[in-house]
Parts: sequence; structure tokens; C-alpha cells
Amino acid sequence: MSFPYSYGSLKVLDTLHPDLKKVMIEASKTCNISLINGFRNQADQDRAFAEGKSQKKWPESKHNENPSKAVDCAPYPVSWAKVDEWRFFVMMGHIQAAAVNVGVKLRFGYDFNGNDKLDGFIDLDHVELA
Repeated sequence: MSFPYSYGSLKVLDTLHPDLKKVMIEASKTCNISLINGFRNQADQDRAFAEGKSQKKWPESKHNENPSKAVDCAPYPVSWAKVDEWRFFVMMGHIQAAAVNVGVKLRFGYDFNGNDKLDGFIDLDHVELA
């Protein structure tokens, strides 16, 4: 079964680097995913930083490259009021399998560690090209 992307997700998909886009298309064949954010211009990045949704300032995020080398996504449907971490990890498993299938290396926000871990910030919905 395949899960087609919504109009909003397709708009995000169009902002992604071709390799990341290929992974997300492949992942949608096995998992229902909402694409939240791809490319962020300076105003969007400044807002994400100010709201604590990003630990990086413009232009340091992979979201700031055009096409975007990062995407924020969530398992559909998602409740941001009570985030079900298990569903995010299942979704990321589907995305990782898709990446292996198409030969693209990824890095996940839940893997931020060492110098990348900023005050315990874990970004469950973040996927980026390695």
C-alpha cells in the first residue's frame, strides 16, 4: 500500500534536495508521513530559532540550503499536544529503510550527540542528508 502526500506535503517535497526527495517518496510507499518543513528562508529560520524549534541560526541549518538538505516530518496523523515518540521512531525506521533502498545516507534528529547535542535538544521530526 502506498500513502499519497497531501497538497501541503507536496509543496514541502518540492523544496527538497533530489536525494532527500527520492528517500521521502520511497518512504511514502510503506508509511503515512506528513512533511512539515523543508527549505526555510531567513525569516522562517529566525522564527524557528526564536520559538525553540531549531538550535541553529540562519544560515547554519541544512534547512537553509536551497534545495533543502533537511526535512521535518511526522507520522500522519500527529498530535503535537501529546507527541507519541514510538510512532516517530517507527516512521524513522521506514525512512531509514527507504534510504537504504535508494542508496542515500541520512542523519536523524534523534541521533544528535556529542558536539551536535545542544542542551539535550532532540529533534524527533528532523531528517537530513549525511
